Amino acid sequence: MFKCAVPNFPFGGKLTIHPVALQRANGVYRDPALRHGDNLPQDWIDFVAAVIERYPSFCQIAHRKHQGRVQFALIHMPHGGTSPTNMIESLATHFRPHFYPKLDPGLIDWFDVIPPGTYDTAPFRDKLTIHPVRLQHANGVYRDPEWDNGDNLPQDWIDFVAGVIERSRKTRAYIEAAPHQLENA
Repeated sequence: MFKCAVPNFPFGGKLTIHPVALQRANGVYRDPALRHGDNLPQDWIDFVAAVIERYPSFCQIAHRKHQGRVQFALIHMPHGGTSPTNMIESLATHFRPHFYPKLDPGLIDWFDVIPPGTYDTAPFRDKLTIHPVRLQHANGVYRDPEWDNGDNLPQDWIDFVAGVIERSRKTRAYIEAAPHQLENA
């Protein structure tokens, strides 16, 4: 697995690629120290840059204020490119100041959400999967994610996320069934 940092790429900034190995211990995935990526072949770096430029990644988000905290779900989508799992620090670092610029980063609970049917592989095929993610933060930048199994999530949060996913699926189905004519626009 590789982690890519893409600050405003391809519109400026530098693409950096770091080899990384995720390890699991006691049901928690940890992203240990990144290895230095200076020895990667240039043709491979060029390939990754071309993929990122031509095939942007996307995910769905859902957030709410609840009991003095903010809950923020990063929701995987079918054929969404790089998954939120692989970009969670970058997404969190971007979304917090965009949506909650004055909120202390430690008052946000982050969740990695995989809707049923998003991937063909078990265990994500048949059920909604919500993983709480603990992130370290300093100076507005998140790092060092740790995923929990999500066994003790409040039912109202699960219902909220499931409702967002269902409404978006209905909207996409409606748009795909009755495409709008843009020729006269």
